[in-house]
Amino acid sequence: MRTEQGKLYLFVAIDRTSKFAFAEVHEKATQRGAADFLNALIQAVPYKMHTVLTDNGVHCTTPGNRCSAAAEIKLALGRGELFRAHAFEFACAKANIDQRLTKPKHPWTNGQVERMKATVKRFYYETHQHFRQCLINFVNAYNFARRLKTHPFEYICSVWTKEPERFKLKPTHLSLGPKQLVRPARLIAADIVSAHRPATAPLRAHRASLGSRSAESASGGSREAPTKAADRGR
Repeated sequence: MRTEQGKLYLFVAIDRTSKFAFAEVHEKATQRGAADFLNALIQAVPYKMHTVLTDNGVHCTTPGNRCSAAAEIKLALGRGELFRAHAFEFACAKANIDQRLTKPKHPWTNGQVERMKATVKRFYYETHQHFRQCLINFVNAYNFARRLKTHPFEYICSVWTKEPERFKLKPTHLSLGPKQLVRPARLIAADIVSAHRPATAPLRAHRASLGSRSAESASGGSREAPTKAADRGR
């Protein structure tokens, strides 16, 4: 992600069943940053995570790996052995999460995450803080705004009533409250409009200059035509 202040890295996780989304912004895409993101995700979701699907980036696995070493790290932890491990794979092993990797150069395997990133990148952000605020509003609307029959939060609550053993705690702590549930969609609409203005204004000026240049070149090639038409009118 880029703003007028520089470059940022967006970490996104989406539950394939409930479509619940979680996102964080980091200044660098490092192993420690990815591990911290996973730990924050574990704390954010109310249910137990058993599998995570990631790409083959160096922040998620050791370069050249075809499969994650989280299972081997988990065995070494159980035996009390000394070992050297990737930070993200170590975080998966400690949380008893099975890490799976997508095929190299196959971003569509994680299509839901890629679509969300593409949607967020469509807009212009003036500052890092502006982008962070827009991201919070977008994720809140994504998780709590009603799409079709239900939204991710409602689905999670419905599963909790049927299978409470799959949850660490009651999912009601995710509720934003009645006022906040209404505000995200409005805030996002306002942010999108304000985000487009700085980007479209120079573009319109550029198009206007191109149009004036083409008009000047066209009139320069046939300057006598308007004179003849005026003579005919006389």
